[in-house]
Amino acid sequence: MKESLEQTSKLPVSPDALRAWHLMPGAFARLQPPWEKARVIESPKEGLHEGAIVKLAVELGPFSLPWTAEHHFTSDGFVDRQLKGPFTYWEHHHRFLPVADPDEKGSLLTDAIRYTLPLGKLGQVVAGPMVRTKLERMFTYRHSTMISDTKHHQKTLDEFGAGSRWNPPSNILITGVTGMVGQALKSYFETLGHTVYGVTRKPREENQIAWDLEKMTIDLPEGIHFDAVIHLAGSNIAEGRWTEERKQEILSSRERGTRLIAQTFAHVEKKPAVILCASGANAYQRNPQTPHTEASPSGSGFLPKVVAVWEQAADPAREAGIRVVHARLGVVLSPAGGALKKLLPLFQLGGGGKVGWGRQHMPWIALDDVLYAFDWMLRDEDVDGAVNLVSPELTNNEQFTDALGRVLQRPTVVPAPSFALKLAFGEMAEETILADMPVLPQKLQEAGFHFTYPAIEDALRHLLGKSEAAEPPEAA
Repeated sequence: MKESLEQTSKLPVSPDALRAWHLMPGAFARLQPPWEKARVIESPKEGLHEGAIVKLAVELGPFSLPWTAEHHFTSDGFVDRQLKGPFTYWEHHHRFLPVADPDEKGSLLTDAIRYTLPLGKLGQVVAGPMVRTKLERMFTYRHSTMISDTKHHQKTLDEFGAGSRWNPPSNILITGVTGMVGQALKSYFETLGHTVYGVTRKPREENQIAWDLEKMTIDLPEGIHFDAVIHLAGSNIAEGRWTEERKQEILSSRERGTRLIAQTFAHVEKKPAVILCASGANAYQRNPQTPHTEASPSGSGFLPKVVAVWEQAADPAREAGIRVVHARLGVVLSPAGGALKKLLPLFQLGGGGKVGWGRQHMPWIALDDVLYAFDWMLRDEDVDGAVNLVSPELTNNEQFTDALGRVLQRPTVVPAPSFALKLAFGEMAEETILADMPVLPQKLQEAGFHFTYPAIEDALRHLLGKSEAAEPPEAA
């Protein structure tokens, strides 16, 4: 028996623009829920076309299931049909229609799915409710993402004009492209029409470039001008206890990588318009009396030292006349990685709770707002130097814990005492999860940037596919 599911949302772009977006190379990755594990094994390099075949590997626990789909265009969009995969039958119609009112701008996005589970009635009884819940959650996330992406892009067009130099095509180079933020930025910029090149130690894909931090070399391709460079690479500060050796690795990875990027592009004939370098919101004093802005002085301790060395390493690019922005990132929230991914299993089992005394402020930002902020900083030529990439609404650990518990509908009554964290992680715990660090994004807000997810509960509901589904609007 075929099951069906349909979801419709109103978007502030034309049906043609919406259709074009879905055909971009980065569209699938951008719409992939961050809690799902699916890898693209094979897809058309130029994006979807009539008869295009896309092959995926869908991970279910320790198993990897193949999924092959064939795409065909229709009068109102396109359809993908499963040729091989976990369903007995799967057909997904993507429809892009005008709104009912001809005087109103915008379009309607409809995802309509028909599917049949294997094993007939037994499969429906055993797995039917779980599969439907999973699909509803997935499409809630996809539609929420499409709405926020199109609204942000419309804001940038209104602010900077359709003739901006950053309207496609542009070449963007990203270090750390295989990390959580790097992968998300790559797919996001590809949906805007940009060509993204990734820098990695061991290139495995087209448009990947090799670098070697020991030899301080980077193999830039000949004949390609990079309009922008986004430098994200650096050793993870939250992996394990900070031994002296580990601290040196953290510091060196940031200093050497940034210096290599800055020196390389300071000496190319045609320089990029901007280099956006990741940095840290923990640049400031711990346990302050007032919230930090970009004008606040640096703090003492290991992480403020790392940030200072990290940002100074970009001086060669600044001195060569390149606009350099240091994106002082807070805790980036996504179930795909970082702190939220580590916390989710514990909270889902009902074992979550506040950390330490719970009143310490945690500078955080939703992954989607990171993407939009980088896009904004790319376009706004008046933004330079240190920029705090954190939510404008101050949140302490207890508020974060309560919000995550409400979203997951789980109790949060198991605290993690400060002394236990200090015993386990030492200095790292004191400078990160136990540090009171209220930070505000003053520069971004003064530049006119508006956060899509400023409130912690709204951000978590979107990231975890728990947003309220809107009533479907009327089609023409």
